[in-house]
Amino acid sequence: METLHKIAGVQDAADLKDSSTQDDGKPTQPVQLTANSAPINAHTSATTPTRASLPLDRRPSSKSLRSALKQDTDAPPVPHLPLSASNGEQSPTLGGTPYNTSPNSDETDFVWGTSHPCFPHPNPYCAMSSEAYNSTRIIRVKRDYLVAGDLYPQFANLYPEILDPLVTDAEFRVLIAEINARLKKVYDPFQARAWVDAALGLMTGFLWDDLGWTGKKSGEKRLTTWIEGWNLEKEREGKMVRVMDLRKSGLMALEFVIPDPEMD
Repeated sequence: METLHKIAGVQDAADLKDSSTQDDGKPTQPVQLTANSAPINAHTSATTPTRASLPLDRRPSSKSLRSALKQDTDAPPVPHLPLSASNGEQSPTLGGTPYNTSPNSDETDFVWGTSHPCFPHPNPYCAMSSEAYNSTRIIRVKRDYLVAGDLYPQFANLYPEILDPLVTDAEFRVLIAEINARLKKVYDPFQARAWVDAALGLMTGFLWDDLGWTGKKSGEKRLTTWIEGWNLEKEREGKMVRVMDLRKSGLMALEFVIPDPEMD
């Protein structure tokens, strides 16, 4: 019978028990797992990263903007270390230019292009064959939708240094604050004047709106007059810069007309 078991490859349970206790007659000690030890599973051998760190070969931003974040911080700059000193894999690239995929990346860096706040756009308010089209450029300050969303227009308080010295940083802040305050007063739908104009327009068959007696119409005229006064003041100072009428851009951007900086 034992011979048949050996032929069939069957081993007696008693033999298994004896073989497990052959090493000095002591059972094998179980493996003790600690809090720092990695779990024993099929995924342990995988090379999945557990931490995403900032690359050590970062270069300082070449943007021409004044960032309040960089002005207020007292942290020392990140030292430039060679690539051999960095650990881990290199960051992925797009078109040969490395970029940082970490959530702690510097969000004040802007890629140079038409979306850059300092990019000089062609002047669309004059004929392409005119001298003004070749000698002037447009600097656009974008809308800031984080303030009020789509309720009323507000412009970003982000100073493009390409305006210097035509418009200083302090003058830009005052200009943006004044325009934003006037825009809120004109277009805020929850103010009392907006409700009164809506009621009067409904009672008069919107004749009140057609006659231009609403607060929005009068507020737009006052804002346009104020911008024209700002332009005249800059002209008296001998600075070749002016702000375009906001209605020409559909209130989507605050546009400065400046001499061509000869850069694109």
